[in-house]
Amino acid sequence: MNIQVTCQFDCDVPAARHCRHDAGFSATRLRMEETSFEVLAWTGAVAELPEETLQTVFHLQRQLLAAVHLDRQTEFRLLEAVGEVEATIAALTALSNIMHTTSARYQRLVTLLLRISEAQPQANFDTLSMMLDTIVAVQSSLPALLRSLEEIRQDWRL
Repeated sequence: MNIQVTCQFDCDVPAARHCRHDAGFSATRLRMEETSFEVLAWTGAVAELPEETLQTVFHLQRQLLAAVHLDRQTEFRLLEAVGEVEATIAALTALSNIMHTTSARYQRLVTLLLRISEAQPQANFDTLSMMLDTIVAVQSSLPALLRSLEEIRQDWRL
């Protein structure tokens, strides 16, 4: 993921965290090169996330919650059907790892969203970068986590 940071006044400072126009990042924009949509923006001097970014975060949160629910449901069904025996240890360990990963990603999204919302008059550049990195990480890892859950369910016919 290539993150491009530019001044909204199109000054010639490439990938600048500070430029002559940038008063506390109020004029800075972050763009995701691969998808060409604005991830984080500012209006005036107050940090504000665009509606599209908020919808992306909320959608990812719902998917992560669904993954946690499916993980816990799978673990319960596996324990009910087979029990905690040597044959199920690897699957139970994988389920535990999936649950911890999805929970941590969910908590990170919530924490960053809250930090950005609380930041006045501007959000910290590093916090905004972490939000972008987290969105990209969740979007890229969630399909693999869901596939792992589905494989466990299929292997144990749950």
